[in-house]
Amino acid sequence: MARILVGIPTRNRPDLVKEAVQSVRSQTVSDFRLVVSENPGRPEVSAEVSAWVASLGDPRVSYTLQPIDGGEYGQGRYLFSVCTEPFLCILHDDDAMQPDYLEQALAVLERHDDIALYGSSQFLVDRNSVHQPELTETYSRFQGRDRFPEGRMPRFVEPLLEFGLFSISGAVFRASALEVCGIGDPDLGGLFPFEFNMFLRVAERGFPAWYSPARRIAYRWHDSSIRHSEG
Repeated sequence: MARILVGIPTRNRPDLVKEAVQSVRSQTVSDFRLVVSENPGRPEVSAEVSAWVASLGDPRVSYTLQPIDGGEYGQGRYLFSVCTEPFLCILHDDDAMQPDYLEQALAVLERHDDIALYGSSQFLVDRNSVHQPELTETYSRFQGRDRFPEGRMPRFVEPLLEFGLFSISGAVFRASALEVCGIGDPDLGGLFPFEFNMFLRVAERGFPAWYSPARRIAYRWHDSSIRHSEG
């Protein structure tokens, strides 16, 4: 059985989602299951991504086309519903993991069975995957990611409310904690505020988190990202 389910929600980004998938397949741990879950967009894109996933010949990787576009809430609920693994990670289709990311996250979560989620800092890249050091530093300060050391955060409501701190892209959740907290409030849908809602539900229940300032997730900063296209 796989130790972790990695879900990559996607829509109309055939080139970027392939990079995200390959970053997971390049992990130093191999016992994962990866689901590429596409919200319906351009049919030709869905066909391309589906065929590409099949061409990998990797039994750990599968593709699902959602019947409707339920935004991030729909994707989150779907991925949780198919998660039979102890841990769930959501990676945005325009981001990527450093090769040791899952190894580091699982080591923490399996060593500390009360930790509900693991998240690390990020480094920013542009549309062509070129590292942006200055933008990385600015963004890290904005998110408060240079303020906290590696380790357990027994209570992370305050840094969450003040800075944001955690990112849903790459965050690894303990599935049993999500059983208690749920995936977002049931009356919410679309895009926002899915990311904040996820973390707040865990924080307000008093579950501890683990924060790592190590920059192990490549966060892509480009004009068609949700941050820019949706406000």
